[in-house]
Amino acid sequence: MYLYAGDGSIYPYQYGATPDYAEHPFDLSLMLNQGLQLVCLAGIASALALRSPLIPVQAINGRDSVFQLGNSSFLATSASPLLEAPLNYKPVTVAATHIVATSPLITAQLLQDTFDRYLAEDDVFTEDFLETIIISSNYSSGLDATARSLVESIGSQILFLPASTNSTSSALPPGPVLLEAGEGTIKLSKVFRLYTDTYSNFVHGVYESDGEHKILNLVDPEWGYPLVPVPSRLYTQVDSRPLAGKRVGVKDIYDVKGLKTTLGSKAWTSMIGEANATAPSIQRIIDLGGVVVGKQKTSQFASAAHAWEWTDSPDTGQSMRQPAAFAGVYGNRPSQGIIDLTGAMPISYGTDTAGVFAKDPRDWVQFAKVWYDPALHQGSDLNELPDLDIPDARTFPKRILYPTDRLPLRNSAAEAVLTSFLDQIAKTMGLTVEKINITEKVETVTGRVYDGILTDLRTLWTYTQLKIVATPLLDYFSPNFPALDQPFRSSWWNRTLDAKEHTAALQRRHDDSEAWHSEVLFSTDDSCSESILIYDIGTGGLPSFREAYLNDSPGAALPDATGSKEAGSILASYFGSADFTIPIGQVSYYSNVTHQEVSMPVTINMVVKRGCDFVLFNFIEELALHGILAPVATGPRVFAS
Repeated sequence: MYLYAGDGSIYPYQYGATPDYAEHPFDLSLMLNQGLQLVCLAGIASALALRSPLIPVQAINGRDSVFQLGNSSFLATSASPLLEAPLNYKPVTVAATHIVATSPLITAQLLQDTFDRYLAEDDVFTEDFLETIIISSNYSSGLDATARSLVESIGSQILFLPASTNSTSSALPPGPVLLEAGEGTIKLSKVFRLYTDTYSNFVHGVYESDGEHKILNLVDPEWGYPLVPVPSRLYTQVDSRPLAGKRVGVKDIYDVKGLKTTLGSKAWTSMIGEANATAPSIQRIIDLGGVVVGKQKTSQFASAAHAWEWTDSPDTGQSMRQPAAFAGVYGNRPSQGIIDLTGAMPISYGTDTAGVFAKDPRDWVQFAKVWYDPALHQGSDLNELPDLDIPDARTFPKRILYPTDRLPLRNSAAEAVLTSFLDQIAKTMGLTVEKINITEKVETVTGRVYDGILTDLRTLWTYTQLKIVATPLLDYFSPNFPALDQPFRSSWWNRTLDAKEHTAALQRRHDDSEAWHSEVLFSTDDSCSESILIYDIGTGGLPSFREAYLNDSPGAALPDATGSKEAGSILASYFGSADFTIPIGQVSYYSNVTHQEVSMPVTINMVVKRGCDFVLFNFIEELALHGILAPVATGPRVFAS
């Protein structure tokens, strides 16, 4: 006995026969009662014994359900089910799998191929969700003898739900669901797998339920690590939006409606409420199909806790590019003004940007090019730079500028990786390499000493945050002083706001940027940016350890300090150019922590003229197409060989 659902009723479905609705006017509760009991008898006991039982854990945020299958934990959005229908039946909760049938006759091969594909493509679906198989179809589909045999052999029960006869089933995507019956209804709900955040990168997990983003305040019971919910990848297979199903972690300086934006500060959190709107930059991702899975931690007010910033999502100083270099992933600081940062904590209206981390260069290109929409470009009133025009051309630069005062890399083995990379580009893309002294070039082009540029950059980096963040916070706690980390404890106590000097610094930056993009990274009739400037934002292929004393040992290094004369990263921060971190290989080193030979990534940064982001993205895509760049892996090695 199988089940057939349509128009609010469920009918018996016996071995492929199409039910006669006139002869079977059974109501939903009666047939589900009969069906569930009879179908369970059809399963093989040994197969059932191998399947992990569903163990309810708790209800959260009202009626959403947390449950366990085997060694994995899951969340179901029971408060806002995908499908709900009336049913008078004893309470039952089972893990289920929804399949959309595309042919009238369902065979064992079709079912097995579907199960195999689900397992291969999704990290949420497991065989434990085959307790119940829900099949929807535009046909009067039936199971042939081979399919019936397979279903019985794995101890599953079948529920037919034809889309043609029940419009609500169109909202039910393929993949794992939680089936709950009771209180007069049957509900099918979306399922999230709960991952343990073993590095404690997240403030908390986030999921969407009933049209709202909700906090998942659950932790791993053994170690107290946050749990992060991720939805099934199968849910978005028929979603044509370009970012459909992409899982996104949002740094906790961006507003998401209904959630608090902590800025990494308990003092700040205590004085603010939940955000009443989502930042446009984040809403753009959601509108394109991206899924916010959590808010990620930041150092207090997104500033460096040590000599370098370890943050992600925005890039004011180098907090996209340098973490990408240390982790060996792709990351970018886009052209200044490419995206609206309303609803994000400002550090500097004149230099704040937002970028993307990715493991796969093609995914990175796809994500960035749809995210940076012209409708979200900033106006020139914030940064005093010309309005952007972003060409999406495939006419590429002709030269690579190799700065002899920033290169070679400190590790000779890493420099060999860079040399090989440049040779491949020259051979494949036809670029030539030209050596320059970048410090001399900056001073010649701008007519200013380098230290003067650094002074203006520091003015830009401090003014906005002092005005927009520090002043209201300190006023709120006055006459007391809130608990702050360095450098804020000193700098905010001794703060001065000089609007005139800030305006003057913006004007000088405007003039310098115009000269830089006219004489160094300039456009031609053939290319948006005639040259690509390269440099290293990391540690030159040498390890850098979290504990300071480990960096004093031979073979270790510290990165150049943010905003220092040695830091190549200040060029894009000041001039507003596009600057991408690119993983190009790996080298081995002796770890002072594990006392073993281990691998670390080698990266290089590529800088092009402001506004030429898409040209550089297209260039990256070409390098990936020719096998010069590749996806990176998680684990001890970023590349397999």
